[in-house]
Amino acid sequence: MAKKAFNKWSTVLQPSENIELIAANDIHYKTAAVQHYLKLAVKESIKKTSNVHQLRAWSRRAVVTLNFYKDYLQKSRASKLKRLLNSIRKSTNYARDLDVLIEQYKSEKSSAHNKKFIKFLKSEREKCQQPIYDTYMDLNKGKVLSKRLRFIDEKFHALAGADLEGSYLTFEQLAKSNIRKLSTKFFDSMDTFSTNSKELHKSRVHGKRLRYTMELTASIFDNEFKTLLYKDLSNILSMLGKVNDSFVFQRQLEFWINNTNNLDLVCIFQELYETNNSRLDLLLEQLNEHCPPQHIKLLRERFYGISTDSQIKEVA
Repeated sequence: MAKKAFNKWSTVLQPSENIELIAANDIHYKTAAVQHYLKLAVKESIKKTSNVHQLRAWSRRAVVTLNFYKDYLQKSRASKLKRLLNSIRKSTNYARDLDVLIEQYKSEKSSAHNKKFIKFLKSEREKCQQPIYDTYMDLNKGKVLSKRLRFIDEKFHALAGADLEGSYLTFEQLAKSNIRKLSTKFFDSMDTFSTNSKELHKSRVHGKRLRYTMELTASIFDNEFKTLLYKDLSNILSMLGKVNDSFVFQRQLEFWINNTNNLDLVCIFQELYETNNSRLDLLLEQLNEHCPPQHIKLLRERFYGISTDSQIKEVA
């Protein structure tokens, strides 16, 4: 398949443009990216693990886009498309976790234990192709996504032909309202530092939704939005991601220790468990140092400033 590049930054030519047209373009683009990477993930993911990563990211972007335009969509039809997108993302979860571990341990100093662990990971990774393939076939090689889009298009056409003056927000108002709502959820979750894996995961989810919404709406903001705010948020999410990966690895090692008959492998898992515990403590310490309350407060104020507009109707 020819290489195709998808740009994560949405382009709105005119914020005053018909919002149904903007929504249709954004939803189609994100879903096209999902279809593209779904096909690649099925055929090439073992050799090119970035395809699974991209598939997960674009599935999330597509869901965030549907949530962003939810007031312009028929709820039942949008929900069906979201369920399909979430099923695609979930089918890649274990595969992506293993891809991360394989890359991490390939780069570490080679040893007999290291080689044996990587061999085990690759064996596990081979098995992960089946859920991705099954999802691909369940969606008729991705064509079911196109069918769901056609139903959504019918709603867009009906809205575009109706008299909606005064009933809906402009794109700029919709953008600022969503940024305000999502940034509030994220910074509220970050106000009190926690070492609880579920709480940190919740913060990461809120942060990802905010980041993907920033990609959707960047065209109406000044350059600082991309160069400073987006970068600051991405740095925090990167640290949260490392902590989350370490928690996931810890749980996975516990499962392998309790469900593996090979004693040599069990010894390796137990050794890795102790090492990962130490690494996790260090990552939590670094996260705490990087995200002190005063930094979170300042970043919250910056997001509040760009999203404040007296004409905005708050999104429920």
